[in-house]
Amino acid sequence: MPEFDPDFEARVQRGLRVKMARREKGYSLSRLAKESGYSEKTIQNIEAGESVRRETVHTVFQALGLSLETSSKESRILAADEAHGGYTFTQFDELSGFYYGYRRGFTFENDIFCTIYEIYWSIERNCFAFRELQKYHGLHISKDTTAHNGDIYISPKIGFINLLTVSLGSVRLVSLRRLGVDEQTIGGIVLTPSQQPQFYQPATSAIFLRRMHAGFDELVPGLGSIKASAPEYEELNETLADIERNLGLFALNLPGASGSYLRLAK
Repeated sequence: MPEFDPDFEARVQRGLRVKMARREKGYSLSRLAKESGYSEKTIQNIEAGESVRRETVHTVFQALGLSLETSSKESRILAADEAHGGYTFTQFDELSGFYYGYRRGFTFENDIFCTIYEIYWSIERNCFAFRELQKYHGLHISKDTTAHNGDIYISPKIGFINLLTVSLGSVRLVSLRRLGVDEQTIGGIVLTPSQQPQFYQPATSAIFLRRMHAGFDELVPGLGSIKASAPEYEELNETLADIERNLGLFALNLPGASGSYLRLAK
């Protein structure tokens, strides 16, 4: 029988704090290794709850702006409340990270619009949260150029992952679920207020998020509109079209329509 280790739970909690803080800052393992002066393997050992010298852990915490003393917020159980879906951090830890988000453009016909999504566990709000960063022509972007941000609601019954932005009574919803394409892609529909030439109006598009194993700075060059002439356009367009054929559904009553529903296919 393995020997009982009374410090194991404390090490696991420290490891989770390091992992969450690293992801919230957008640090890769190599970036944190450089900032702390230790190897990537050492960082991985801390995050995995392995036994590491206290002095080493203290230095890594300092590099992340953390204290070894656990605050009341950090000591809470990592579980969202019932309204958010009652999920726990460990249930959906694999969601954490950076993604490219692809949707139809609302401004230029046929364009595909690419943004950066970051998903992380918010210690402040005790749930998964997200930030979306967009880049338009002539706009300088930094990690603070946040176009949308909010909480993540996960339905335990139907499996949708809902990214909700609420600001001054305005609501934007991105509703996603895992696609059969691969484990790195989640797709669905975005409903957002779109600014047209004369007024705002509700706008919707198929959308999918694809996990990118890279840091924020490496992803920025890929942001913005993707034209039909771009080499990646055909594959991205087909993924969006597949979502439109299979996920989006409108209830309609149009003269001459053969059914009550219309898919989002063009």
